[in-house]
Amino acid sequence: MAVAGSNLGSSAAPCTLTISAIDLTAVSQPWPTQTLQQAFDAAHGWQRSGTGPDYQCTQTFPVPVPGGGPGGPLAGHTLQCVASLVSQGAQIASIIHSAPFVLV
Repeated sequence: MAVAGSNLGSSAAPCTLTISAIDLTAVSQPWPTQTLQQAFDAAHGWQRSGTGPDYQCTQTFPVPVPGGGPGGPLAGHTLQCVASLVSQGAQIASIIHSAPFVLV
């Protein structure tokens, strides 16, 4: 979930969402990141948070990890997902990350 103030949350300003899964065990990221063009608008999920004035956005994206299936070559590896949201011109940048988790 992401949050933004009322000026930004309803601005329709373009931004880029980048999602990565990092193999902390091998200290690598051998698969491509996901880069998605977004905007601070309702079409991209930005809605008033309760009665406002702030906005929030909750989205779910699958993060495919090659070889990450049950008993696969990454079984036992610790991974972590990281997402960044950067506005056009890098005026606003936000980063969030998951707790580390182990593939089984």
